[in-house]
Amino acid sequence: MGKASAHPKTQIFDDGDAFFYSALHDIKHAQNHINIEVYKFHLHGIGVEFAKALIERAQQGIKVRLLIDGIGSLTWSGTWAKKIEQAGIQTK
Repeated sequence: MGKASAHPKTQIFDDGDAFFYSALHDIKHAQNHINIEVYKFHLHGIGVEFAKALIERAQQGIKVRLLIDGIGSLTWSGTWAKKIEQAGIQTK
């Protein structure tokens, strides 16, 4: 019998905070690439933590791609957005 995976492929969250902290954990432990698609990405609160983690991983050689919805994230611009793009993170 095979060994159970410590990381399930599908996880359902009914708590936003639990989802975000789980995603941050995954970002911080990614070894090859990070692909994230989001509807809303606000660069305050947990968004800043995400931005810092993504930048850190990109600077460590992890390929990071961030797909952001243009309607849900109308405020996408400014200092953090520029830092993310200057770190080599692909954004669209």
